[in-house]
Amino acid sequence: MIYVHHMQSDGQTEVTNRTLGDMLHCLVMDNIKSWDSVLCKVEFAHNYAVNINPTHEHGQAVDLVANIYSLHTQVHDNLQLSSAKYKVSADRHRHDM
Repeated sequence: MIYVHHMQSDGQTEVTNRTLGDMLHCLVMDNIKSWDSVLCKVEFAHNYAVNINPTHEHGQAVDLVANIYSLHTQVHDNLQLSSAKYKVSADRHRHDM
């Protein structure tokens, strides 16, 4: 009788492997031989993805959303201000015909 030794891994490794496999599957679709061309993209996306911890308190989630909303508002306002400055500068150099 032959016994094959399978090293045991923690649940996180299995979840990571499944996640990477799902991501690869979504990107290669029917062109299965192209998996190696997207592997680096999948690795990058996985390594820099935000980890969502289901044990976060509701209050922390609300604070996070409020911070993101505040940041979004700041960026929007800064873009509008910058756009207005560029328009004024461009209008100065414009010649009426």
